[in-house]
Amino acid sequence: MQPLETTALSDSQLLSIAASRAMEAMQATWECESLCFWLGTDAEDLYIWLGEDHPELASAIWRRDLYPAFRKRILAAVQLMGDAEVFVWKEADKKRDTILSAPQEQQLSLLRAEMKNRGNRYRDEVCVYYSENEDEDGGNANVAGPYIDASAVIKSEFSWRGGGPGFGEYASDTVAREALRILRGRQAHHSNTENAPVKSTPSWETDESTPVLSEFRHAFTLQSTCLIVAKEALPPALRDKTVERRCVVVRVDDAWLRYGALLDKPGSLEHRLIATCGRPAPMSVWTLPNNAVWFARDIAIEPIRRFRHEIPVLYVGSKTSRLVLHQFAHWADLYRLHQDWRGAKAYGHLSDPQDLEPRQTELPDGTILFATGRTNLVDIS
Repeated sequence: MQPLETTALSDSQLLSIAASRAMEAMQATWECESLCFWLGTDAEDLYIWLGEDHPELASAIWRRDLYPAFRKRILAAVQLMGDAEVFVWKEADKKRDTILSAPQEQQLSLLRAEMKNRGNRYRDEVCVYYSENEDEDGGNANVAGPYIDASAVIKSEFSWRGGGPGFGEYASDTVAREALRILRGRQAHHSNTENAPVKSTPSWETDESTPVLSEFRHAFTLQSTCLIVAKEALPPALRDKTVERRCVVVRVDDAWLRYGALLDKPGSLEHRLIATCGRPAPMSVWTLPNNAVWFARDIAIEPIRRFRHEIPVLYVGSKTSRLVLHQFAHWADLYRLHQDWRGAKAYGHLSDPQDLEPRQTELPDGTILFATGRTNLVDIS
């Protein structure tokens, strides 16, 4: 895609295009299993992605001091989608089989009837979104005008405001359509996974190296340091294995690579508190599902928020490397990790001391390996 010439665009046009591109990137990561996809929306993450996908748009937004307006447009675009997700979570998922067993042309009507029965009604005069000239406490809620649709295509200068003729019908239809998409997705996911065996995480091993990896292997670098590299810095055999632009690189004991299947354990990032020497309070960390490595939360946030579909980690031994693609539902996982962190801050003092110990893994030969921490990060991507 050719870079867009932004100098001739008005602020409204620039915001319209930028919001649309950001929503396209978000929709590419859509999932319905967690019911936290729309709930976890973060406009700052989408702005970071916009800078990667369309740097000319992100740069123009920043130069013109339009980021606050961009953020409001993103929040406006996802608000009704979030309503649909909550409706499925609280009500519709219980009746999924009943709704989806009806003819397809009737399913949307059944959902809308269910919404009305539950009191989910949108009125024309309700202001859901806000214009650039008013704050989020209400402003002039009676200004009529079109409204944004789910794809963030802007229809007029007032298009990201709710309220106005037809808004109630539009909002009800938008919520019902997204709820139906979620229900259909959940049914397909359930059908595909109900009797399927648990699969190992995708991984590949190689003895190939690169200048960056050789230096990381042999240079005097602290064991507590990890790298973020562009995927072009990976060994040639691994470069096409991930859809992400970058990769986490960590050194591990060769014993992990002798039993490489242990590194492929399925699962998601987990928030934990770890007791460490020299610290009066436990450290907040994110652990990988294989319990081989943990990352200090403070250093993990920035690189991990750039990953969209998976977290590629290259485990580097003295001679061999293994690339593992850890599963990652960006919006739901970061939302969950943040909630877990908030809970730990509030109740961490009640933790059992044993729960604060680093986890260990017993290898088939009886060797005990402990999860090792990464508290330093070097981003050379």
